[in-house]
Amino acid sequence: MGMMHQREAKALFLAGYGLLALLVAGLFWLAPTSYAFYYSDAPRHALNGAFILDLARDLPISDPVQWAYNYYAQYPALTILFYPPLYPVFLAVAYAVFGISQATAIFVNALFYMALVTGSYRLARRYVSDGSALAAALMVGAAPEIAFWGRQIMTDVPATAALVWATELFLAYGSDLRARHLYVSAAMAAMAVWLKITVCFLLPVLAFGLVLVDGRTVLRRSRNWCLVIGMVVAMLPLLWLTVHFGQTNVQSVAGVADGAAPRLSLANWLWYAERLPAQIGWPAVAAVIVGVYVGIVRFVRCRRIALRWALLAGWVVVGYLFFSTIDLKHARFTIPLLPPLIVLGVWGVERLFAGMAHQAHIVLAGLGAATLAITLIYRPPLYVSGYAKIVKSLTRRAPEHSNIIFSGYRDGAFIFAMRAIGNRPDVGVIRADKLLLSVAIRRSTGVKEKNLTAAQIADQITRFRGAYVVAQDGFWTDLTEMKRLQEVLHSSQFKAVAHYRLDENFNAPDKTITVYRNEAKLPVYAAPLSISLPAVNRTVTQKSN
Repeated sequence: MGMMHQREAKALFLAGYGLLALLVAGLFWLAPTSYAFYYSDAPRHALNGAFILDLARDLPISDPVQWAYNYYAQYPALTILFYPPLYPVFLAVAYAVFGISQATAIFVNALFYMALVTGSYRLARRYVSDGSALAAALMVGAAPEIAFWGRQIMTDVPATAALVWATELFLAYGSDLRARHLYVSAAMAAMAVWLKITVCFLLPVLAFGLVLVDGRTVLRRSRNWCLVIGMVVAMLPLLWLTVHFGQTNVQSVAGVADGAAPRLSLANWLWYAERLPAQIGWPAVAAVIVGVYVGIVRFVRCRRIALRWALLAGWVVVGYLFFSTIDLKHARFTIPLLPPLIVLGVWGVERLFAGMAHQAHIVLAGLGAATLAITLIYRPPLYVSGYAKIVKSLTRRAPEHSNIIFSGYRDGAFIFAMRAIGNRPDVGVIRADKLLLSVAIRRSTGVKEKNLTAAQIADQITRFRGAYVVAQDGFWTDLTEMKRLQEVLHSSQFKAVAHYRLDENFNAPDKTITVYRNEAKLPVYAAPLSISLPAVNRTVTQKSN
């Protein structure tokens, strides 16, 4: 009977994995893959992966810095050192196998998504029964905020997946004291930070957990010192990259011009709490409220807290305080806090139905179904499609060793499509905002115009062998320089040769694109191009190979 029970339990456990795989497959079946992007960072992450792959193929040992400058000048949407570079490495490996495309990048995110839900399943089993743990994992996978950003080419879900596994493996160490679980947990924690630096908040929580497990011997164990040294060695290069290339990220902690609310205000500290219903849905929020209430009552009665609860509480509390301290806010930033909150909510419901497991599972199944319904109805993956068609048309027309000037909001989507499907390594892209303006990351942080005349703008386009201009109609025309560009494009020097209406499933600012051909005689060689990067306080200068 015992053997049969074990087999049934294993079969149910594997069936749970199968159900999670079906959830992930269904969600990603709906993800856009035809070079249709929503958020501006997504195609930049995708391009960063292409950069890593091209770097590995070319191996520019003689002058890697200039090679990188030339690459940026051709594809000016790179953010390779602005963010931790591990995520692009995963993309590059996949690109090497399946080819550079949005579909390949989405597949990589699907693997991370599967890692998140399976890790949540294993983690939840340490708090609730197997059936309830499956419900928790399904709710994590179906959560609106996670499902929305997980299907973008973004680092939030990959980093959260690594974080969940780091915690699960640490709890395994706390249970069996096997050193390998501790080492792999530390490796996963380091990996999480190298995927998205803001998840570093969990490192002190795990360190506190180590003190709880080892007690007074924590400083006398050589393996703990090895872990500390290893973590420092792993973090130092990332710290160096942040100091030298991520100053804008550092500045987002305090004093940003477009902060959500003053740091000391109540609105600031409630900002993320107010967005929880949109992140996980009201049904899951109700479960979280029950979990918090039951947890507080239990703690007051017992006056002690086990390791697994100390880690879960530290994960949520430290994380919430950490993200609330940062002035720059976005609901997706707290995706790493959603799995422990959902686990807490599922635990609360199970405790509420103590002794009535069947009823608890029915309620949890209902909560999971409601969460998925909310996601499917109210948080579909957004996209703007049509740039691939423009790229395919332009790369058939563009003269050899020419440039395409791009003026529009979704420059990253256009530039990534140029690298992925353009098949014209001799043709580069020049962003009009880099040519005419100086913008540090986004307009809200400040814009400086270069005060060029219409004649100077037209001359620059020609000097850089700008054969075509791809212009979003009405883009930033409230700025004098960009309005002047529109006037230049309607002069006799340029001829409109194509007009595109973009396909979108939300009210995007880029609805129509017009392609203009430069009728002026192009020089034999393009003038040297220098691009200012105020975000990292550098200037990229293109040179001939």
